[in-house]
Amino acid sequence: MRPKWTFSIDLDGVLCVSGPPEKYPVAAPIQENISKVNALYDKGYNIIVHTGRSWGSYDLTKAWLVKHKVKHTELVMGKVVAHYYIDDRNSTLDYLINKFVSEEFEKEDFHGPM
Repeated sequence: MRPKWTFSIDLDGVLCVSGPPEKYPVAAPIQENISKVNALYDKGYNIIVHTGRSWGSYDLTKAWLVKHKVKHTELVMGKVVAHYYIDDRNSTLDYLINKFVSEEFEKEDFHGPM
């Protein structure tokens, strides 16, 4: 059984190099970040890959994740298009790896349940 903690990870610019839609199938993976996400998954956390790509590119995006062995529990397409995202639960992959993989996680360190 997976813990209740869930991480939403952006695809383009985090797991792969960003590019135009015609380049989605051949987008270069960012292996360092994929390894970090896989480490979180291997620890039992839920991983949602969340992308601004349209639902029309779901199948090729899912195929890209499988090809590059990105472990995840869900793929969510489409999000608000913006230049910056500000969120009260914003973190970097390095922080998440240090907190949830490298160190012992203490429940009171988390900002509350979802």
